[in-house]
Amino acid sequence: RSTAAAAAAPESEQSPHHRGLSLSLGQVDELLRRHLPASAGCTSLERIQLGFNNISYVAVSRADGKEYVIRATKDSWPAEKVECEMACIRLMRTLTSLPVPTPLCWDASAAQFGCRWILMEKMEGRVMDAEEFDALPEPQRAALIDQMVGFIEELQALKWESTGSFFPSATAAEAAGRAAVTVGPYFDGNHGPFHSAQEFATGMLRSSVAAAEEKPALKPLLPHATRAKVL
Repeated sequence: RSTAAAAAAPESEQSPHHRGLSLSLGQVDELLRRHLPASAGCTSLERIQLGFNNISYVAVSRADGKEYVIRATKDSWPAEKVECEMACIRLMRTLTSLPVPTPLCWDASAAQFGCRWILMEKMEGRVMDAEEFDALPEPQRAALIDQMVGFIEELQALKWESTGSFFPSATAAEAAGRAAVTVGPYFDGNHGPFHSAQEFATGMLRSSVAAAEEKPALKPLLPHATRAKVL
């Protein structure tokens, strides 16, 4: 790629969380120089496959050619979403064998570039679609499925006394594993944490009813919702 051209960022009509959002080569160069001085900035920037909530770029370090990934989202999500994601990544890195990237720094304030972002090291690997998977020999497919089952079992084995969103603890920089996070309210509604499945379902129902009260189109359904009971 040309070292002088910024990556083109086509707009997505699917998500309000990044529609119209893009980062330029100059902006990412500034970001790397400020937060990773050893990188000496960025020589190229490439937009990669995105998710519903974020746009993602691969940036190449000017100092050594190392690749980094920047994920960005608009401030339509609360800042707590980024903090929650960072806490989850830390947990997965220390309590499981799941392959997760190394997070380097982030900005949940949206003060820089008008978006919330996370900078992390780029992991090795590639996306495998269904056709590629089906074309693999049976032993390879079985090995991949066994690996995925193992990852799910590791996640299911992690137990907490309450349900909510993970947030970095006050001592997160020095702590690891469970000590690096605390369980707080859900970041997208400020409800919880909950201590039982019934408490969770009841709380989510109440939150949905409260949100519906602010939307005229949903008000005819409120009598049914308020009569609902969680068994």
